[in-house]
Amino acid sequence: MANVIELMEDGPVKNWYKNNVNPSFLNQLVEKNESHGYKLDTKSGLLFKSPYSNEVIKRLGYTVVDIIFPRPVDLHHHEDVDEALRVVEGMGVLYTRSENGGKEESLCAGREVYVPKNVSHSFRPDRNSSLTVRLACSGILDSNKEICEKRFDEFELWEHYYKRFRISEEERKRQKIELAVNVAGVAAFPLAYAISTCNQEIRTLALELMIVTLYSIIGVGMIKNKRKEITQFFSRLF
Repeated sequence: MANVIELMEDGPVKNWYKNNVNPSFLNQLVEKNESHGYKLDTKSGLLFKSPYSNEVIKRLGYTVVDIIFPRPVDLHHHEDVDEALRVVEGMGVLYTRSENGGKEESLCAGREVYVPKNVSHSFRPDRNSSLTVRLACSGILDSNKEICEKRFDEFELWEHYYKRFRISEEERKRQKIELAVNVAGVAAFPLAYAISTCNQEIRTLALELMIVTLYSIIGVGMIKNKRKEITQFFSRLF
């Protein structure tokens, strides 16, 4: 499947996904839910599914729609409709703001929340997850009438939350190297036996990896230099 992020329209939503979301997570999310009738909106980066046709909704006079949120929502309010949210799947946080100040509420599957018109609100899924909700409105929801008070990527509350978890490229590389060293050490146990008939250089490397793993487990400091050499080897690979 193509990289979903690259299919999105250029703009702040696409840039946010690039900086905060693992592409494979989003690809799997879209692929899984497209088979259940959800469609990705390439502008908002959200997935939508309506249980009714537009014609039926117009006749009913109110909106019911299922939405999957892989990202936070703008801080906004509606002047013309009340909203009711029911969490279908996932976990997250709802933030509402009124004259009395702001309030956070936890969201989980089965939770229902009522948001009256003119109440500022925003919500976000937990990190590395999505939030699926069924949204019902007291009238026809028109996104053009939604009053955005602060865009989600400029909203200090959500920006602070995601910044805590943001991993720099340097840290990501360090974690990959560390994982490679540890995996190589564990793999050295069967490897040392399997290559016992190979040349001396390969046997030596396998045995060194095995020794590094053994001493790492019991925490002996004498292997630090050897571990440093092996780490430098994997650094060149990455």
